[in-house]
Amino acid sequence: MGGFCGYLATMAGLAAGADAAYIYEEHFNIRDLQVNVEHLTEKMKTTVKRGLVLRNERCNENYTTDFIYNLYSEEGKGTFDCRKNVLGHMQQGGTPTPFDRNFGTKMDRTPGRIISISLSPRHRLPKEQWWLKLRPILKILAKYNIELDTSEKAHLEHVTRKRISLESNI
Repeated sequence: MGGFCGYLATMAGLAAGADAAYIYEEHFNIRDLQVNVEHLTEKMKTTVKRGLVLRNERCNENYTTDFIYNLYSEEGKGTFDCRKNVLGHMQQGGTPTPFDRNFGTKMDRTPGRIISISLSPRHRLPKEQWWLKLRPILKILAKYNIELDTSEKAHLEHVTRKRISLESNI
């Protein structure tokens, strides 16, 4: 699910503790798949006996669900078994009713104005996707040996102002 947007796969991966979540926005190649398969194989040799791999429906034209399933099945022989499940549109709950459409229109509004989101024209995705910064957490939770880049400093202007005003009152 999700089309060209990997938000659902990323959030589901964070919530469920996925070992990998392949999405359209984060391009991957066969070496990335190899690293993920090797990681899962090594993980299964420990006390942890479960793994989860998520794939967004449009993440890659060539690395299909069947391809990834076959890859993990072949490389995991003797260590783990694979199962695949394609949820598809069964989760959506059927055709929207007039009430659903009306309610959706109301949800898109704030008092006095309509919310406008800047979208890229090709796939109607937001130009800035805040949730992509959460993706490294997937690897950390799955216990990959990675270093997290924390070079971006949080904007702390409000804290600095408060501290200066407190010091001037003393």
